Amino acid sequence: MKGILSLVEMEEAAGRAPACSCEECAEMCNRPCWPTPEEASKLIELGYGDALMLDYWSASPDIYLLCPAEKGREGMTASFIPTGGCVMLKDGLCALHGICKPLEGRAAHHAKCPDGLHQSVAALWDSDEGRAVVDTWRNERG
Repeated sequence: MKGILSLVEMEEAAGRAPACSCEECAEMCNRPCWPTPEEASKLIELGYGDALMLDYWSASPDIYLLCPAEKGREGMTASFIPTGGCVMLKDGLCALHGICKPLEGRAAHHAKCPDGLHQSVAALWDSDEGRAVVDTWRNERG
């Protein structure tokens, strides 16, 4: 995939974006942000597995990943057009701040994301580790 950021570049961007509850930042939560496979594993370990959903990056073949769910899509597959907002958005702030906020959400600030961030996070899931996290989560749900 072209324009892929390295994990170091994504983490650097995340370190520059302070936590914010402004309207622009809260509106970004209309589409749940994507974690790395490692972060998704940690969310599951912390008991958030039922609050996740299966999403995908359209590629050939598609890349499947887990992320916080859209409201009403917990334990399901993401809708084609995100609706309802993220289940982790509570009173204008991400409930995962300070716990395990996904990389994509940590790197975004005031409705701005580093170019290529979404695709770069998806690329992390195109790995044995990413596929194993998805498979384990699916198997736990039957």
